[in-house]
Amino acid sequence: MSDVVDFDLRKIEYLYTTRCFTQRNLRGGLIKLSRKPKSCADDYACIRFDSTMKKGVKYTLDVSFKVKTKSHHMDFFLLTQDRQVIHKIGEYSIKKEDKNSFTHFKTDFVPDIDGYSLIGICGGLLYGPLNFIIISAISVKETMSETEMLRQKLDAVNANIDRLRRLVEGVRNDVNINYQRELFIHWNESRMNGETTVDAKKRFFSSLHTEDEKMRVMQRAASVLLREFDRVCRKHEIAYWLDFGTLLGAVRHKGFIPWDDDIDVGMLRKDIAHLAEAVKGEETFIKVTQHYCADKFTNNVVRIRYLDDDVKVFVDIFIHDLVETDDMQTKWEQVKKYRRLFSDEMLKFKHVDNTPGLNREERLRIHDPQHKRIITERRDEYNEILGVNDSSGNAVFWGVDNFDCFAAKNGGIQTFDRIFPLSQVEFDGTVYCAPNMVQERLTEIYGDIYSLPRDMVGHTHVARTDKQYLKCLEALEKYDNAPSR
Repeated sequence: MSDVVDFDLRKIEYLYTTRCFTQRNLRGGLIKLSRKPKSCADDYACIRFDSTMKKGVKYTLDVSFKVKTKSHHMDFFLLTQDRQVIHKIGEYSIKKEDKNSFTHFKTDFVPDIDGYSLIGICGGLLYGPLNFIIISAISVKETMSETEMLRQKLDAVNANIDRLRRLVEGVRNDVNINYQRELFIHWNESRMNGETTVDAKKRFFSSLHTEDEKMRVMQRAASVLLREFDRVCRKHEIAYWLDFGTLLGAVRHKGFIPWDDDIDVGMLRKDIAHLAEAVKGEETFIKVTQHYCADKFTNNVVRIRYLDDDVKVFVDIFIHDLVETDDMQTKWEQVKKYRRLFSDEMLKFKHVDNTPGLNREERLRIHDPQHKRIITERRDEYNEILGVNDSSGNAVFWGVDNFDCFAAKNGGIQTFDRIFPLSQVEFDGTVYCAPNMVQERLTEIYGDIYSLPRDMVGHTHVARTDKQYLKCLEALEKYDNAPSR
């Protein structure tokens, strides 16, 4: 493995302190740092580097230093360029002998998000010229790639699979019986006078709301996007429908699932170009973005965004195609087959932009016009093989260039009459378009939507930073009271 960067110690800076004591090039390249007395106790000495850390990759931080301080420990952190996201990666316990000679600290870490571009040193250790840290060397090396880490995890899973299978086979029946018993007791205890169990379930889920203020503000900002998107679609007679988690939230919670933060809608491919033209002709605060991203799979990402790119919330539009078939399951297997071929072929156009501050989708965006043309042509070839028809068909399926075939286990294809004609459903106080057979659609994807989730996992599509929170508040102040239709 190679170094991510050779750090330039002259680039050390402080997060809060404007005046500091810095002596450089002590005895051949050493740097001595201390701070103005009465500085912020939680200040960071930050070392900037040119590239950014990648989520899911294992790195090793290696530091040689000598320190004089009354602190008992020194902490090392990762920081984003805007310093809004901070992640602790290691702690060093300071010993008496560290004040008289150089010591060595080494730690492995895996970034929790993409985009860190600063190493921060903190510990209340830099007060005045008599308290200091002298750094002789610092480096970060990539010690295990994402692929290697995944392979290691897979090996660990395979090594234990037989043991787990035996364990599950031994307890599966008891666990399932106990789970069902607990559900039975819970729902019966939850019922009010005159309520059925179904009524109790509906009341329970409709009462759930997020208690995360930042998340709720971002949900509301996304909801404003959806409302404006709906206005444009209704004005120009463009068909769409709420789908996946957004449809589930509409039916079960009358709005967002409390631990979810994105909005999903479905559209037929032929209507997306119509939508893009309609938005361009409107006086509106939204735009349609469409581009290819290539990584493990290539995706045609279509979204409704704010005109202000700093507001990161969005509405995801999932592309659907029409086809005539007398065997839904066989057709879906065929779609998945060509999806895999499409993804594998397009990996040669993989492009990664490591500009600090970009999210995963922005980093993987394909900009080369020739590459985009080739991808589109290959997509059209596969659609022709699959029998895609823009105007008619008895089945609707998730477009071959848009879905993750490794994750789409349910609901990837459905009969035309399950979606059309569209119905109406309430979401966050506004009525939107929905599939014709809402309950059947949700049951197909999720099973019993009123069963207690075995785990409630948050879906974080936009980092809930203070900066993003303020940008969403700003968007709400401007557009939340705009007429919806």
